[in-house]
Amino acid sequence: MINFPAICIDNFFDKPDKVREWGLSLSKQKDPEGRWPGKRSEHLFKIDEQWNQNLIVKILLAYFTLLFLFLAKISIVLSRTPQI
Repeated sequence: MINFPAICIDNFFDKPDKVREWGLSLSKQKDPEGRWPGKRSEHLFKIDEQWNQNLIVKILLAYFTLLFLFLAKISIVLSRTPQI
């Protein structure tokens, strides 16, 4: 399992109010067996598969873009380090 560090991205959604409205409009149920508190909607991939795929890609791009920038920065630092 890959552990991703927590990140916060400003303006992640182009229209966050619409995403919120959509989320609030989804029907939600309590777990019939009481395994978790509160209510949950159906899995997003079952509600709108394309939206779910777009969300996953956007999240992964956020992480791997940061990883690429981090590795590029390390590469620059290492290239400037005197060879011993």
